[in-house]
Amino acid sequence: MLSELVGHRCISIRRFRHVQSGVPAQDAGPIEFGWDNGSHLTIDAHADWTLAVSRVPWRDSFGGASGPEGEALAGEVGAWSEAPIAPGLERLIGGHLLS
Repeated sequence: MLSELVGHRCISIRRFRHVQSGVPAQDAGPIEFGWDNGSHLTIDAHADWTLAVSRVPWRDSFGGASGPEGEALAGEVGAWSEAPIAPGLERLIGGHLLS
């Protein structure tokens, strides 16, 4: 999976975190790397905390809910929002994957 990206340049990094009213925000969440060939590398964790790595952009499983349905869902289980990337991580944007 990673070998296909060797030599390609990272053009974006997006990070997401789960937020829910009354629950302290956590820094844990998916991170998505975009590459100059149009592909993505997404790193996330399954519900059992095993690592999940995929070649597709991250997608919010509840992202299609909007209006009253989306508000109700956010109130019950929370919602995902894009978060700032960790300090220093932005240095990877523009860099090439070497190995």
